[in-house]
Amino acid sequence: MELQQQTQIAELKKAMKKTKNHRIHKRYQAGYLHLSGYKIKEIAKIIGHTRTIIGSYVAAYRNTGIESLTPSKLDIGLNVHSCGKIGD
Repeated sequence: MELQQQTQIAELKKAMKKTKNHRIHKRYQAGYLHLSGYKIKEIAKIIGHTRTIIGSYVAAYRNTGIESLTPSKLDIGLNVHSCGKIGD
């Protein structure tokens, strides 16, 4: 395993331990498992998401790094909406 990959794995492990957000933890876990050699189909089964969703997490991580897995304004908006707090 090359040094860059080891650094990325360490970064994702640290992020998984630090976050309290279950959704974000799963995103970090998908990246971690992929870098550890798991196939997308296997990761989907472990995490409990579809291959399409896991594939999008992995592709985003490959293209942009860990920043692509962190919450976006859209995610925050969806969380607020799903809690029924819009318009309160």
